[in-house]
Parts: sequence; C-alpha cells; structure tokens
Amino acid sequence: MVMPPLRSFGRFIMVVASRLCRDVFDQTQSRNWAFNRHARAGGHPVFSLALDSRFRGNDVTPGRVTLQEKTVRHFVFRLAMPLLALSIAGCATHADRLTGFRAAWGNADFKAADAEINHLLADEADLSVEDVARERALNVPAGEDDAVLLLMEKAMVLLAEGDTGAATSLLRRARDTLDDNEFAGVDDFMQAAISDDTAYDYPGQDYERITIRVLLALMDLISGEGDAYAYALQVGEEQEQILASDFGDKQGYKPREHYRRVAVGAYLQGIMLESTLAPDEARFAYERMLSYQPDSLLGKAGLERVTNGRYANPGNGVLHVFYLAGRGPHFEQTYDHATSDAVRIAGLIATIATDSIVPFAQADIPVPALSIADDRPMPLTVRAGEGIADTETLLDVNQVALEQLSAMMPMILARALVRRAVKSSIITGASKAGAHLEGRDGKGLSEALGALGNLLWTATEQADTRNWCSLPAEIQAARLELPAGEQRVDLGAGMEASVRIRPGRDSYVLVLRPDLHKPGVVFVDRASRALNQPNNAER
Repeated sequence: MVMPPLRSFGRFIMVVASRLCRDVFDQTQSRNWAFNRHARAGGHPVFSLALDSRFRGNDVTPGRVTLQEKTVRHFVFRLAMPLLALSIAGCATHADRLTGFRAAWGNADFKAADAEINHLLADEADLSVEDVARERALNVPAGEDDAVLLLMEKAMVLLAEGDTGAATSLLRRARDTLDDNEFAGVDDFMQAAISDDTAYDYPGQDYERITIRVLLALMDLISGEGDAYAYALQVGEEQEQILASDFGDKQGYKPREHYRRVAVGAYLQGIMLESTLAPDEARFAYERMLSYQPDSLLGKAGLERVTNGRYANPGNGVLHVFYLAGRGPHFEQTYDHATSDAVRIAGLIATIATDSIVPFAQADIPVPALSIADDRPMPLTVRAGEGIADTETLLDVNQVALEQLSAMMPMILARALVRRAVKSSIITGASKAGAHLEGRDGKGLSEALGALGNLLWTATEQADTRNWCSLPAEIQAARLELPAGEQRVDLGAGMEASVRIRPGRDSYVLVLRPDLHKPGVVFVDRASRALNQPNNAER
C-alpha cells in the first residue's frame, strides 16, 4: 500500500508537470497557439493549449512555431522524471489507503479504527498522530484534498466511542466544506482533465451530502441540543437543491434527474412536528414522505394519527428507535469502455470549445465501481413492556449510492475522454516539435516524446474511489407508544437499554451496528442516561 505522503507527492508532480508544459510552450512565437492569451485570461493553461493546437489542426512548422532544441530536450528530461515518480506514487487508490480502517470499522473494532484514521489524518494534515488523537481531529483543517472525507470517517469513530459533541463538530465542518467544494457545473467538473479524477478537493457524493444532515439530526436527538429539526429541514432543502441542479443541462444529459427522493428527512420532520402538537404541518411532512416512499408503514401510521387520531393516549409517551445497520458501500477501481452517451457528451464539450469534431480514443477507462458489504440488513425487533415493533428502512444507502453512481457514469466516462484528448494533444504537439528537429541534434527526440506521452497517458489514470465508507448500509426506524415511566427496551442480539418515557413526549434510542454478527453500540437520549449503568454498552 502506498502511504498518503507519496499520494500527495504524486499530485504535486502532476501540478509541476502541468506548469512545465506551460513554461515550455510559452516560449513559442506563433500566435496560432493562442496560449498566452488563454493563460492571461485565467484559463487552464494545458487545457487551453490543447484546444488551440490539436483541436484546431495546427501543425508545428518552422514558420509557425519555433522551439529551441535545448528547450525541448530540457522539457523531456524535466517532465519525464516527475512522471516516472508519479507512476510509482499514484498507484494506490483511496480505497487502497482505507483498507485497514474499513476492516477495523466493519469488525466493530473501534479502537483499531480510531488508530487507523488518526494515522491517515496525521499524514494528510502533516501533524503528529498524538496531536490528532489528543485533539480528536478538531485541529485538522478540512478544506483541502481528502481531509474532509477522513474527518467524516473520524466523526463516525467518535460517535461509536460516545463522543457525540466532537462527532457533531466534525460533521458540521465537513458539511460546510462539502458545500464549498461542490462543482459549479460541468465545466468545473471537467477540470480534472489534466491529471485524473482525484485531482480536485473532495466535493462529496450527492447521497453523502444528504446523509451527513440525517446523521446530524439523529445525533442531536440523542444529545438534546435542540437543532434536530433544523437539520431535518436541511435534508429536504439539500435534496431539492441537488435535484433542481442544472448540472449537464447544456450537454443534454442531467444525471440528477434520474435520482429518487429519499423519505428520511420528511419522516424526521413529521415526528418532531407531531410531538409538538402541530398536526397540520406534520400531516404535510408525512404526505411528502409517502410520495417518496408510498409503502412506508411508518408514514401511513403517522398520517393516520395526525388526520384522525392523536399523538398518544393519555399518560403515554413515544419511543423512537433509529438503527444504523451494517456496513455501507465503498468504491473500488475497475475498468469500463466509453458508452455512446459518454462519447456524445465529451464530443459536445470539445465541439463547443473548439468549433471542430474531436475523435476520442476508445481504450478502457478506470472508473469507480460500488462494492456492497451488507445488502438489505434484517430489521431489529424492538420490545418494551407490551409493545413490539420492527424497524423499517428509511434510507437504503446501498441502493441510493448505486443509483446515483449509475446516473453519473456517463459524465465520469466523458470526463475521462476529454482528459485523454487533452493529453493526446500535448503529446502530439511535443512529438511534432521533436520530429522537426530530426536530422539535426534532435535525433530520436520524437521517439522519446512518444514514450513520454505513453507514460503520461497511462501513469496518471486513476478512478475516483473516494467515498464515506463508515456510513451504514441502511438507516431504519421504529416507533412504540409506551406508558410513562422507566422502560427496559430489548433490541435483540443482546442489545438492551433503559429509557425514561414521559407522558406526551418523545424519547430516543440510536443503535450503531457496523458488524451485524455482533451487538451494536446503543445510545439513549439525555433524559434516559442516568438510568443506564456505565459498564454497559449504552452511552
């Protein structure tokens, strides 16, 4: 496994390589390259060069472009060495880096998972492991490269350890950073063209942008800070913002139109509005939930209560159990061919930029593939007193991640095609410069440039396998109406908790169980904590 410093060095090398391309071709005297104009205008230097040379059909001839032999040879040497280092440094994907953490988390070995993620964060932020552990990663900047994603993994470890305060702080920072890193449009999405799909600061998968707000709401219900309803509103707002995005509109393919709405945010709003005796607003929330998940028994029962019944019988309260079930999905690198949709989108992007038709290489492309560890975890059967209820799925993270990846795949493939066209244009221009020098002191230079091009083409290709792997496979929920007083709740699989039921009020239990073969960690709300012994698994 390649450690993070080498991966970061590989990214640095690609930046250096890109700037070297600019330095060399800035020395050309032909206006036909139009390179300086694009660079001064703030465009991507290598991308601009590619569009104004290869795509417009310009040749490298003595009367149009003058490259000194020494400059070209210097370029070959200076670019080949960094790329050779990159071929070694860039071979590990994000999935490779997190193998140890993922294994520890999946085994519910939270101490080992904490040690793994602390090392990764220390390497990412250039801090000592001791500092990261002591400060609970609150001292790690979230804004660059993959730090935000590692902080999201750390937050889940802190939750497992019972530190909901620090976990909430990290997830709030991560939420804001993902918002800042979000792609402004397809043009922004394509900016990874010169290196690979991991070259940009992590913007989060769309389903992660929803789930982070769901987890913030659930943790707030347990901690009792009073922000849970605001977080639940954010779930719906973020979902609608994603679905209303014009991403891909100009290219004739809007992947987010294929997304489904998820019901968990509307359900959370419904139960909180119902408990505060706001039946009209709760009815609207349950109706929205059922429009997203028509077969939901929880949604139907909620709508029935606020329409014809009441929140709870006199002297009773309500227990809500939320279950973070199993191990969520992660991405692995695989290879795929360019689909017709991807070729069409890439061709449209290049045609708009160049006013010409651009051919694309059809070699297989490294792409992310979803790996599912726990498919459809069984529900929990919750028993308390005479009450019994099974948990119901509110968010199938596996299914949503799979659907969204499938919808985005034409864009991912199109970006890879555009990237290869950019690299090919650089290689072609450099090779023509080398061929012009043949027969003089530049003998063999074109072959060297061709070899360099092959290295550039192959050594830097890497699929983006970044995702939040400590998410659950599903988020499930159950509701029980119980008499007021202390109640012992049996959650099955050796998991129990004591809860305080208050008349006319909600109580909450949260179960975190990444290893479905072991008991999970049980959290109770603030009002019930004093009832639980410190040596239990409950927090």
